[in-house]
Amino acid sequence: MENDHIKHLQGFLGLTGYYRRFFKNYWRITTPLTKLLKKDAFSWTLEETNAFEHIKEAMCQAPVLATPDLTKPLLWNVMM
Repeated sequence: MENDHIKHLQGFLGLTGYYRRFFKNYWRITTPLTKLLKKDAFSWTLEETNAFEHIKEAMCQAPVLATPDLTKPLLWNVMM
């Protein structure tokens, strides 16, 4: 059963990690969750719940998940 929880947590962190550049202090917020991935360290507490809820809420905010307004010009930021 614990392996299923770890796989789900890995999936969640993988999905949110893709958007980490939009989160201020992403690594700090997710530290309690990534600690759970260590061998024999899975013990979900209030700290992990708060981290999970914080990231989940942030994923629903406009800067991360927004549909482009195609009536306005698109601006591209190319980093080299």
